[in-house]
Amino acid sequence: MNARGYKFTGDLVATYIDYYIRKYPDDFNQVAFIGKEVHNESAKW
Repeated sequence: MNARGYKFTGDLVATYIDYYIRKYPDDFNQVAFIGKEVHNESAKW
């Protein structure tokens, strides 16, 4: 691929990730705590 192809592919991946996070926000509510030894017991995961 050339530079335009990589940008296009990156935009597709970013759009899908954004869609998934917006559709299932409860699955990502503790992402900021990865590796921090912090866990919210009342959270879904």
